[in-house]
Amino acid sequence: MVEPEDHGSNLRRIRWLLGMGFGGLLALMVLVNAYSVRVLQEVDEIDDGGTNEFLAKSDGLNLLRSNAGLTASRVRDAVLDPKSADRQREGEAARAAAADTLVALDQLRKLANASEMKQLDEFDRRFTSYWESASTAVVNATSEARTTSYNVFAEQLAPGREDFMRPLDDLRRGMEANLRSADRTASQLILTLRQRVSITILLATVLAAVLAFLTVFYLMRLERLAARRYQEAQEGKAALGQLSARLVDVQEEERRNLARELHDEVGQSLSALLVDLGEAQHYAPPQIKPLHAALESVKNLAEMTISNIRNIMLLLRPSMLDDLGLMPALHWQARETTRTSSVRVQVKADNDDLELPDSHRTAVYRIVQEALRNVTRHSGAAMAIVTVQCVDSAVVVEVKDDGHGFDTNATKGVGLLGMKERVDHLDGTFRITSAPGQGTLIRVELPLPVEVHSQVS
Repeated sequence: MVEPEDHGSNLRRIRWLLGMGFGGLLALMVLVNAYSVRVLQEVDEIDDGGTNEFLAKSDGLNLLRSNAGLTASRVRDAVLDPKSADRQREGEAARAAAADTLVALDQLRKLANASEMKQLDEFDRRFTSYWESASTAVVNATSEARTTSYNVFAEQLAPGREDFMRPLDDLRRGMEANLRSADRTASQLILTLRQRVSITILLATVLAAVLAFLTVFYLMRLERLAARRYQEAQEGKAALGQLSARLVDVQEEERRNLARELHDEVGQSLSALLVDLGEAQHYAPPQIKPLHAALESVKNLAEMTISNIRNIMLLLRPSMLDDLGLMPALHWQARETTRTSSVRVQVKADNDDLELPDSHRTAVYRIVQEALRNVTRHSGAAMAIVTVQCVDSAVVVEVKDDGHGFDTNATKGVGLLGMKERVDHLDGTFRITSAPGQGTLIRVELPLPVEVHSQVS
């Protein structure tokens, strides 16, 4: 058997393990949630930042390519147009497009990183070289030198356009590669998050299973402990009930023996004393009056003592309860209560020849005796009615008075507790109905053994 201290230590250890387990599970879930939030924020930053950066650079690059391409187109028209007025207008448009190209280049530089700056610098160098050649060709182009201008365009300017556009193409490919790299980084973060969440779920599942096992184990131990404590309490209650019943039986037996001893020894001796006193009075000389007075006084004292002993015997154990039965004893108790108090007591019964087992007979008599004692002492009643009847398989006893009553929720006295103990010993029911100013009703139901019930029926 586990000692209480060891059992308490084990329970404290289990509670500590459960607390640590639940705390660890909670901490694990909090850490996973925090990590998930951080990773998702990084993914959002990479996704949004990379996409926005790519779109901004792409717009800037498209504008730069558009202006550079427009510059080349204007240069071509200015060099090859046969009309002088149109050639001059196209030249002005080419210079404006070149200026817009440089502005777009400066704007794109603000968004570019180090590797992209190299591509833009290379574009700047090539475009500047192209524009220097193109501006000279535009200025020198005349209708008379159309063939020469065409040759200059075909040999220098047309290839130059492809040349300065090549760094922009490389820049475009680099930007797309950076975007794909950002997508791969975000995908890798998502994959890592999934792996760690899966591992966390697995760990949480294992930990939850362990906690569930410990919880069930702990609850089962508590249940066993509670069942054992309840069993011990029930056994203690049963032992106390048996002890109380045994004490009641011993008390009744002692009362019976004491009443018998008083009757057989003291009563007989006093009766013999009265006989001797009578003879002494008969043989005493009549002229000795003091002697007659003394003998008469002793005789009266002996008679009073016999009367007191008889009353004590009846209080201890009325012989009529054993000799005549329950109902005659109750009628005698009612007469004595009426004679010695201001309460008029009536006894009502379905059957005055009711035969009950000794345990039931004694319990009913003692309960009625204690109830009438409480009526005379505390109730202030003028009448009390005692009812005894057999209902189904039980004997029902009621003691009702018209006194001032009391609060049944208040602390009960020793007499009421004694009555309830007698009833509990016989597996009966004990109920008190009372309220201030409404009298009191004590109702007792004692189940009868099967053989006794069949005889009574």
